[in-house]
Amino acid sequence: MRGANDYKVHWLGWEGQNFELLLDLEKQAEPSIIEISTLWAPQSWILHPVEIRCYVSKDGTNFEPLGSQKIEDDQRQAEISKIWSFPASGRSFRFVKFEVLGTLKLYDWHPSAGGKSWVFVDEIVVR
Repeated sequence: MRGANDYKVHWLGWEGQNFELLLDLEKQAEPSIIEISTLWAPQSWILHPVEIRCYVSKDGTNFEPLGSQKIEDDQRQAEISKIWSFPASGRSFRFVKFEVLGTLKLYDWHPSAGGKSWVFVDEIVVR
């Protein structure tokens, strides 16, 4: 189950910083897609990240890029929940790493411009 559109239910948040998430699948797998969701709730200072990079590894040390996605605009209008999808077909791996680059500060259009922004993520789906 993915998080609801309310940040108080099933979401993890980071304030004013970039972060990494590392997932150990506990054995080699050959999934077709990897997904991660982020939340947009500017009234609560929560914005989508500006970029998410996805990497995979067989050993947890040597990572290969699977893909990168960006949001180019200022998120004045954004979807509440965004699913970031990374095709993985044809690859065998055990570890998945995400580098999440946040806005770090609220945009000029926000009533609290310059304050630290949050990035919220919920489930990582590997299928």
